[in-house]
Amino acid sequence: RDDKAVPLYCYVVRQTEPEGKLYHVHADMIDAIGNLNAHADSVRTLRQALYRGKWWSPIRASALRSRAALALRRLGSPEAMAVLEEAAAGKARGPRRAARAQLTGVTRKEPNQA
Repeated sequence: RDDKAVPLYCYVVRQTEPEGKLYHVHADMIDAIGNLNAHADSVRTLRQALYRGKWWSPIRASALRSRAALALRRLGSPEAMAVLEEAAAGKARGPRRAARAQLTGVTRKEPNQA
């Protein structure tokens, strides 16, 4: 729960493959990245997790994509929302579906007009 752990989580998610028992580790780390404060690497790592997937494990890939999209929405930074919008408009079906699920019902906050 310490924000100092975000770079470590990002490194592990980027450098390891979510296979076998590491699937649960990846899922927990993706959730942790989304629950902590935004870090310079967090949006980049979650974007990579959103687009990552293996054709021989579509259910696990879909679950990790959904968690990555949810984590991006939890971060709520403009960069994170831009990644979700990019994925929702993209051609890849898996990331597009996960991003659209998180963008439904989210309204854009417009800056106050003075």
